[in-house]
Amino acid sequence: MMNLISNAFLVVRPLEKRNKLIDEYNLIIEGLRSKGINIIELTSKEHLLSTKYLCSGHWISSLGKGVVVVYPMSSLGRQQERNDLVFDLLGRKGFKINDVVDFTEAENEGFFLEGTGSIVLDRLNCVAYVSVSKCSDEELFVEFCEELEFTPVIFRSSYSDGLEVLHTSRILTVTESFSIVASCMVKDKKERKMLSLQLKKSGRDLIYISEQQVENYVTDIKQVKNDKGDSFVVMSKSIFDSLYTDQKNTLGKHGEFLVFDCREIERQGKHSIGSILNDIFS
Repeated sequence: MMNLISNAFLVVRPLEKRNKLIDEYNLIIEGLRSKGINIIELTSKEHLLSTKYLCSGHWISSLGKGVVVVYPMSSLGRQQERNDLVFDLLGRKGFKINDVVDFTEAENEGFFLEGTGSIVLDRLNCVAYVSVSKCSDEELFVEFCEELEFTPVIFRSSYSDGLEVLHTSRILTVTESFSIVASCMVKDKKERKMLSLQLKKSGRDLIYISEQQVENYVTDIKQVKNDKGDSFVVMSKSIFDSLYTDQKNTLGKHGEFLVFDCREIERQGKHSIGSILNDIFS
């Protein structure tokens, strides 16, 4: 069985030229470390074109037992985010890497699977979820599940204007003890029912959210633990402000709230705090 909550979190330090972003980032990292949460910083490459480069989980993820997966990205700008220095960094921090599963050759064929953006994992039950899109290829996802022994759950989702949801993590998050889903954006009734049933079967508290809450990054809530085993529910202020009272009450059962100002992260990258905290497992 895989670990449910990681020992540490890999983060990418913003480019120094983005002054407002790095100021905001520094306050977040200081706040997390003050609670005993282990943060490993990877220096970002210079001259990155992508605005999503803080989301290292899109190109690399750790699955525990020394297994690391590297993913194919959907654009040249995003492919340039990959940084081989991460392996040396993790080694220096005491994390062993026994096996690297590399799917990046799929880029040559035009197939993409953008890591923890495309794939949402239920580690306890070894279930993997994907919302199929141009960034989240179905056949490549099935290959991932076969290689790493996850049961696949496949569906499609879209916004009210008909545009497909590119990343599964935009409408779904699964933590140790709760799940958040915008099932209203899964338009096929059979797929929507199948998704809800699978999430309920896990036994976690299940929180349903609206498309408007998706736009406010509510699935970017992150459950983390510190070096003492204390549990925290991490989110941005915009996420907190968009939650209903009953949703806050449910989330409050699962850890102390840590709420950070993430306005620049959300404005520049169109993602929030959960996406920049990349779980690293020993």
